[in-house]
Amino acid sequence: MAVELHTLSDIEDQLETLKILLLNLPDSVPDGDQFYHFANFKPDPEKVEDFGGEDCAVNHTLEIAFCPQGH
Repeated sequence: MAVELHTLSDIEDQLETLKILLLNLPDSVPDGDQFYHFANFKPDPEKVEDFGGEDCAVNHTLEIAFCPQGH
């Protein structure tokens, strides 16, 4: 998503929003392998063929894993 900033006020508003978001991040995040095991992950060859590439097959797999209600 491209963002166009036209005025100094726009930039200041964006920076203030970023500051608020960053200040509200947790102090730490869990190790990714605690919940999702991506070591040695390989996309399904059938999905690679169906979607036209590994990147699309991986994206599809992630969508299912992280947003199951969307499918």
